[in-house]
Amino acid sequence: MSQDLIKKISSNLPPEFKTLNTFCLWMEKPDPKDPAKIGKAPFDWTYSKRGNDDPALHLSLSAAIQKLNQFPNKGLAIYQPELGNRIVIDGKDYYLHILDLDGFVCGDKILGLGADIAEMTCNSYMEVSPSGVGAKIILLSDMPPYGKKKFPLPPNEFFDEHPEIIKYGPSHAVEAFSGKFWNTITGDVWGKKYANLQVVDAQDLQAIFDLLEAQAPQKVANTKPTIQMQVTAVDEGNYSRLTHASLVQVLSKIDNQDEQVWSDVANALARAYGQAGKDYFVQYSEGNYNGLPYPGFNEMVAADRFQRALNELHKHPTGYGIKHLCTLSGIGFTGLVFESGGDLPESITEQEDRILGDKQNGELFARYYRGQFLYVWQLDQWFRWNDIIWEECMGGEIEAAAKQVSTVIANKALEALKSGDESGNSRRLFSHALKAQNSQQIKSMIALARSESGMSEKNVDLLNHDAYLLGVKNGVVDLKTGMLIQPNPTMLMTKQCNANYLTDTQCPQWLKFLNEVFQGNQALVDSIQRLLGYTFTGSVTEEIMVICYGFGANGKSVMSNVIQHVAGSYGKTGSPSLLKSRRDDDSSPRSDIAGLAGYRYISLNEMQSGDRLDEQVVKLLAGREAISARALYKDHMTYKPSGKAWLKTNHKPVVKEDDDGIWRRLVVIPFGRKFAEVERDPNLEEKLTQEADGILAWIIQGAVKWYQGGLSICPTIKQESTEYRTESDLLGHFLEERVEFDDAARAIETDVYFFYQSWCRANGTNPLSKIRLTQKLKERGVRQLPSNGKRYYLGIKLIQISESSGVFEPVQVVHI
Repeated sequence: MSQDLIKKISSNLPPEFKTLNTFCLWMEKPDPKDPAKIGKAPFDWTYSKRGNDDPALHLSLSAAIQKLNQFPNKGLAIYQPELGNRIVIDGKDYYLHILDLDGFVCGDKILGLGADIAEMTCNSYMEVSPSGVGAKIILLSDMPPYGKKKFPLPPNEFFDEHPEIIKYGPSHAVEAFSGKFWNTITGDVWGKKYANLQVVDAQDLQAIFDLLEAQAPQKVANTKPTIQMQVTAVDEGNYSRLTHASLVQVLSKIDNQDEQVWSDVANALARAYGQAGKDYFVQYSEGNYNGLPYPGFNEMVAADRFQRALNELHKHPTGYGIKHLCTLSGIGFTGLVFESGGDLPESITEQEDRILGDKQNGELFARYYRGQFLYVWQLDQWFRWNDIIWEECMGGEIEAAAKQVSTVIANKALEALKSGDESGNSRRLFSHALKAQNSQQIKSMIALARSESGMSEKNVDLLNHDAYLLGVKNGVVDLKTGMLIQPNPTMLMTKQCNANYLTDTQCPQWLKFLNEVFQGNQALVDSIQRLLGYTFTGSVTEEIMVICYGFGANGKSVMSNVIQHVAGSYGKTGSPSLLKSRRDDDSSPRSDIAGLAGYRYISLNEMQSGDRLDEQVVKLLAGREAISARALYKDHMTYKPSGKAWLKTNHKPVVKEDDDGIWRRLVVIPFGRKFAEVERDPNLEEKLTQEADGILAWIIQGAVKWYQGGLSICPTIKQESTEYRTESDLLGHFLEERVEFDDAARAIETDVYFFYQSWCRANGTNPLSKIRLTQKLKERGVRQLPSNGKRYYLGIKLIQISESSGVFEPVQVVHI
């Protein structure tokens, strides 16, 4: 199957698919209830019990093809994350939608309604399903992801011709997918007419759904409650708890080797015990209860699977619980002891007499969304867990979630009224439900949810707190080892590189670019790799700032832009005035400094010729001490530094200070080559960003090298930094041109300062104050001595160029 499949997907899939990184593999698997029936299941090639929603199993299309070569009997699928597969076209966001039309293909015909749907989607990409009797239409739309929709339909012509296939008879349906599901991909395109992805706007897609809804068979009245949040009756076995001894007895009889059973146990323990069930699940997974160790057990994988079970409780309010665990164990309920109730979760029904205020709404929000949303007080910002990192809520996600809770309350109130409940509880709940729809009550629900347990963090420093973890598109990288590890919400990671980490991915164009820019200086390239690797950590132990200098057309802007692209949300372009020295009386807010919290790669643009470097800001940014700054109209905030500044400039900034505290921090990288017009490629930056995955792998190699052996600065950088310090020693230049050192001489202080001021004006620089000049001369061994009402500098004499002869001549020489 694999070679034919690879040929089809390589040739037929639309190019937009190459921008996605959510492909996975599937395998055939017997139905546990009916072994004769073969179904499809996600294939975990890591053999570590990962679910289909695990980012570690998600691949780019090219990487997925490599895996298909490795596992020739598997199929290709695409996973739709909860927030959908987003594709940007002309600056606008579109989402991938899949319409599964099983039972609409008969030979070379698309049956009636299927053909209508294909036409309504503008003949968007359509392929034959693995069954051969269905089709999948894949399209792009600006309709936000909705998860899954199912539209039951009456039997069609296909069922008339093939009545033996009951699936397409009474249970016939069209399904639409846009999030939290996976779908097989065959590449078996229906024909050239259906070879391209088409954009269908939200209104037209909704019209398709309306058409399908109208085709639904007559529904029988459903007397089952529409929302059953939680079941509490002991005989239902869903939420009652066993005592510790009884639970261990049950778990000791359950298989920990079967992946499906393992997942069922995670769901049941999460539902019955909440967070307290985690330790039981980890111990069960390892085999500590049944005495059968699981080969390759990984505690982090087990903990992550349990966390996912907790996160998804609100989506499956009823499901496996203690009763299911007892059934799996084979011992039933005989001899088991249940807890008396304790802190069992309460349902809305049990709380109808008290869920009548904003406080209770906030509690309900937290119950639904704990582990999915997180508020950071210092930032006044909500974040949402996307299975890899906590991403900022920027598009009304938190409000949408609160509206969903208000809808739950409303549905429960309607259910109570329809049940004929004559008590005052149902009417009061209905009154409260109406109020809960109000925008002010929704805001209050969100505000009060912030203070609920597990819903917030106080300080920004708690985010991304591990300096050696790096978020990437397909997981988290340990920069000490270069290993890809499983994401976990407790890592509190909010940033992510704009690339996948695949250890064997290469970046030949990037390496060729660096070789040309630095003219074959491999030692310099190796140092840059380590510098960038160190930059991508959150460590600031080296206390450095990098200056990339050289006149135009030398590659420094291209390099900076590519690194910024790869860095993703770890990268920040700082204000051009950030490093420029400010007036002593300038106490305006430092939004430029406050805004750097949490970033690692800080790109700073050109400084003008003659601009003086603010030495204090450099020491602040390239230091280990906590940074305190205030943004405009904000309170002061304090954070731990994690960023490393990279300044690209044509002109080296003026550094007046000559102390080691500033100069040991400056790392100078020369861009000495100037590319001729004919050598320049206007598309070079775009070509290099296409190697983002490989460039990230190269940088991570640099991080590992730095962690193991430090920066290892090459001779070229050391020489450039030394020359920069010499060039910046303005006082040294003055002493060299206007002063002779003579132990037997002395010069009047006012005369020296007059000559110094004149020299500074002639050279276009601002002089030091007289007091500061005296301090600097003292550092160079020139002492000051008062005598006869005047002050003298000992051991020096002034010289000037005679206008007539052009020869240096001493002036104001006073011998002791």
